[in-house]
Amino acid sequence: MTMRLAKGYLRWLLPALLLLLIMVLFCRHWSGLEDRPMHHDEANQAVRCGDLLAGRGYRYDPTEHHGPALYYLSVPLLRLQGVTTLAESSERHFRLLPLLFGCLLIMQTLCWRREIGAVGVLAAALLLGLSPAMAYYSRYFIQEMLLVFFAGGALCCLWRWFERPRRPWALACGVFWGLCHASKETWVISGGAMFCGAVLLWRRQRPRRRRLLLARALRQAPWVLLALLVLSVLFYTAGGRHPRGLLDSVLAYGGYLRRAGGGDHAQPWYFYLERLLWYRSGPGPRWSEWPVLALALPALAGLFGRDRWHSPIPRSLLLYLTVYALLQAVIYSLISYKTPWCALAFWHGFILLGGCGVATLYAWLRHWYWQLPGMLLCALLLWPLAAQSRRANGRYAADSRNPYAYVHTLPDARRLAQRVDDVAAAAASAATGSGADIAVFSSAEDAWPLPWYLRRHDAVGYWPEPAPELVATRPRFIISSPSYDEELEKLAGPAYQRELYGWRPNCFMVLRIRRDAWDGWLATHHGH
Repeated sequence: MTMRLAKGYLRWLLPALLLLLIMVLFCRHWSGLEDRPMHHDEANQAVRCGDLLAGRGYRYDPTEHHGPALYYLSVPLLRLQGVTTLAESSERHFRLLPLLFGCLLIMQTLCWRREIGAVGVLAAALLLGLSPAMAYYSRYFIQEMLLVFFAGGALCCLWRWFERPRRPWALACGVFWGLCHASKETWVISGGAMFCGAVLLWRRQRPRRRRLLLARALRQAPWVLLALLVLSVLFYTAGGRHPRGLLDSVLAYGGYLRRAGGGDHAQPWYFYLERLLWYRSGPGPRWSEWPVLALALPALAGLFGRDRWHSPIPRSLLLYLTVYALLQAVIYSLISYKTPWCALAFWHGFILLGGCGVATLYAWLRHWYWQLPGMLLCALLLWPLAAQSRRANGRYAADSRNPYAYVHTLPDARRLAQRVDDVAAAAASAATGSGADIAVFSSAEDAWPLPWYLRRHDAVGYWPEPAPELVATRPRFIISSPSYDEELEKLAGPAYQRELYGWRPNCFMVLRIRRDAWDGWLATHHGH
């Protein structure tokens, strides 16, 4: 009886430890969730989500913005937080969703408990929680954290199907693939790597088992496709209101293939390796997540080594995870278009291998007097990850010396927005006008994240270049790229106070405030 109770307690100990880890990390990341300025990609997603929140519906754009899962999952969470319009929201409201998915990703490691054991699960969970890349982008309002979580679910369900090829696992795999498709177009890379790993597993089976798996796969494939299709139709057609969305979600791959050439985001093949394993920009600190690969080495030794390096983890699982992680890393590295958050897709696979490596090392050491110092050494390897994670989400959150703060908005953007808010409020309180009328002259790329920071102002217009007839109406604020300075000086003259703000690395914005509004704000400001 006592032994049975002890086993029952031990069975619940691991989930309890993971919940404790998640609570600690959630509290850590929740604190200061709004401190980092909004990246232009985050702002873009938030504004589109705001349209859905306000009841203006959703229509899929096959050229930009990715899938709709982020918006549809965000809206109920925003309403639970008491947010009904974009103007009422803050960075914290939107960033809560990826933070929750980051926590769910840690809990998802429990799905591998049977294969990698409690030690492996705990190690993988700690690596996921402390990885600077994972921690940074779990506070980023983009699709990546959702994609990694859904792909992780499909990865596990496909493995379970190989163990027991039954319809529920096939359906679950189709559901997760459907959610991946609704998240981001790059899901085909994760899905393709998963499929290649599954084919290799199938090839390793005995002939009779291969025939059984093939027959079951052909019989159950329609269920997988049905689940995938139902979710894709629901998300991309906005519940049937825009049937064209499903076709566009397929045609979109043509545009993304053309964009794979790089454009403004063309990077060398080693871009991801550099960001993850050895990065230093200027006088900034060094960044490296080498402990993840170091801890994965015992698992790789168990896969490729002889019997003396035997791993307690099934070799077929090690092969499956290795193909999944490595093939994605190769494909993403060969694509010229690169952004650092894309690395999460394959880095998740390497982190799972890191957990497998710790479990393998624990089994190799056999006796507690070797296992204890071995696990302490593994814990010490986590320390640099924890320190870098704190640095990435703190002092260097919007600093270009942070490998994950890619073309990030500078804190000056908030100061520009605050100046507009203050002057507009002073003008409204002084009854000198209706508040804010703002003209923005800039390319669409440079204008973001202005729509986010000006979300509380109604009279805002955007033009790609200065319009003389518009400047002649003397809007209260003119925001422009510095390249239009000479033209605007001729058009606006001394009627405006000019201020220069940093926008992104090597990118600036000019704010012009109409002189009467400026004088009114100065009088109010000095009066206080």
